[in-house]
Amino acid sequence: MTRRRSGEGSIYPVKDSRGRVTGYRGYVWCTKPDSERYRKYVRGKTYDATRRAWFTLRDEASRGPVSSDVPKLGDFLSYWLNEIVQPNLAPKTYQTYELFVRLHIVPHLGQKRIDRLQVKDIRQWINKLTRICQCCAQGKDAARPVSKRRCCAIGRCCHEILSPQSRKDRGSPGIALVRPADLCWRPSTCIRALRCRSFSTAESRSRWRSTPKYPRRPPARRSGSSDSG
Repeated sequence: MTRRRSGEGSIYPVKDSRGRVTGYRGYVWCTKPDSERYRKYVRGKTYDATRRAWFTLRDEASRGPVSSDVPKLGDFLSYWLNEIVQPNLAPKTYQTYELFVRLHIVPHLGQKRIDRLQVKDIRQWINKLTRICQCCAQGKDAARPVSKRRCCAIGRCCHEILSPQSRKDRGSPGIALVRPADLCWRPSTCIRALRCRSFSTAESRSRWRSTPKYPRRPPARRSGSSDSG
């Protein structure tokens, strides 16, 4: 281990009220995106675990600015929908994504920090969706008039769960390392700008009239037919 220079940080033990060491904590001087310097802390149960986390943070700080706050998944998905999906994709696509995020992702994973989101969290969430009745969770039957309630609102659960296609899991074992830069879609040209403009009825009629007309070809003779003598 090389000697740390001044300003690089330190690792020290954390003690309880009885003076017993319960873990270790370390900090690294980092720079925010606005060029402000601050201390960012890491901690672990053992010195070696804390040192590995300290080296990881130090390497990250040496490569450039380090954000002091890691957004929660719900906040990031809200930004993703409003700044990435809505300006670049079709309105129907945005409505579908927004509906799925609001009803199925945010209620279960919205409070998770994206740097702590793991594949096991996704697996547990998908398994939970196989057991949750969406009619009960969204209050579909309870929203009906009292005279038209027929299942969950009157104690007879209809067990309306998501289809397997909606719960399709494409994860892989291990830890999901989620970084906002990896999740950002960077289109070269706005998709809406590439869409063809629709023509009015008058424009369509004018274009059809200006198209050159070719004489119709005579129908092909049937095979085996012969001229009458």
